[in-house]
Amino acid sequence: VQGRTLTALEVKEFIANNTALNNLNKRYVSSLSIDREASLVLRKMEAEKIKAEEATISTAALIDMFKEEVAKDETELQARYEELKDERFVIPRRCHLSIVGVDANSLRSAVIVSDEEIETYYKENKDTDHGLKKMKAPEKPKEGEAPPMPEMVVKTLDESRAYIRGKLEGEKADALAIELMAKFEEELQNESLLAGDEGASIAEGKREDVLSLVATIKVSAADDERISKDVGLTLWKKMYADAPVDADSYQIMHADGKPFASMRVENSGIFSSGKSADDVFRSAPAVDNPQLYIAQIIDSFTDQSYKAFDKVKPEVVLNLAAEKAYPELLKQAEALKTAAGAAKKPGLSAFFESKEHAKWAAQLEQKTYSPLEQISSPDSADGIAGESQPAISLTLNGEAWYLKAANNDGDMKRVTIGRIIETEMDFGEEKEIDYNKYTGSLKRTASNLNMYDFIVGLTKLLEE
Repeated sequence: VQGRTLTALEVKEFIANNTALNNLNKRYVSSLSIDREASLVLRKMEAEKIKAEEATISTAALIDMFKEEVAKDETELQARYEELKDERFVIPRRCHLSIVGVDANSLRSAVIVSDEEIETYYKENKDTDHGLKKMKAPEKPKEGEAPPMPEMVVKTLDESRAYIRGKLEGEKADALAIELMAKFEEELQNESLLAGDEGASIAEGKREDVLSLVATIKVSAADDERISKDVGLTLWKKMYADAPVDADSYQIMHADGKPFASMRVENSGIFSSGKSADDVFRSAPAVDNPQLYIAQIIDSFTDQSYKAFDKVKPEVVLNLAAEKAYPELLKQAEALKTAAGAAKKPGLSAFFESKEHAKWAAQLEQKTYSPLEQISSPDSADGIAGESQPAISLTLNGEAWYLKAANNDGDMKRVTIGRIIETEMDFGEEKEIDYNKYTGSLKRTASNLNMYDFIVGLTKLLEE
């Protein structure tokens, strides 16, 4: 530390002090007096930094050694499939649907917006609609004067025509889409095509009549001056949606698996209990396209099931092979750590970028730890969790290398090889220590402990 080797006593004293202060923090003491030495230890704990370089390797580099062997054992693979299927291979309950609807965006080309409407909108909204305003560049200031601030001004009518036309087209198309869907629902009632207490199901034998009704719902350009061509509803058949898991929406798909629309999950939605074929769900906008209005008609349900073993066998093989490769990964990681430590050219970057070790595709990273930050060793080959230790303990007796647990990458298990580069103190600006900053913090977080208890506990730790 700072150019010299720590003695065993100094290390023990450092850990004992910090352990005592850590325990002190957990006791919720309301009034406590802590001396300057304890405050200094806390400040050192904040300032000291342990720098390391790390290389993370994975069973991906070893997987081919085990896949062939694993693939031969059908019994073991079947057992692993059973373990994984509820987590990975569920085919959720599927609702098969017919969809009646209209996309307001598709109606925009039929909508007529007159010049008179544009001019009226401009006059009534030019002071409130920000789309009708622009930023005016300030004039060049005279010499010695401060530049004036940019000014927001109203666009001219001609500058605003395209914006207003698009806005009014959208509003008219949206209103027309809602009108078409309302006509459809009105005709369902008029033609007595619905049954049930709330009229939420197709009457017996009337399904084809409902689907045929869609083609009759139109607004004719000959009878309506709002549009330039006839507009109507669309019927989409052979759609489906899978029951959502912990989500507030579900995705309706085309038969070929292409997304159609995302719909909000409701209490009385298509996946609610008791829903069955021929239930009808009234018009609602899509979550991902608010201009798409649809009514959903349930065709049938497919119960939850599982993907067949043969379909997912490669994934099961990979999962089992990665598990069997892990003990070898631990063995190799230990050997690589030793080899890297003995290499003529220090550093993990040079070691793993060499041709000999490039196959590992190691992920290299620079890390900084605080002295008491916990570093966990990898789980053992038989699954026993690795032990944690404070970063400072890695510097004892000149020990500069370590193995560390790493998050898995999917099925691929990973281990990190690390090397301590240096330990340094970073106090920032040179100024007098504010002891109250540290003592105040401890006073606020502790209770039922006095200085005598603190000293006795610290002494005991030092003796141990």
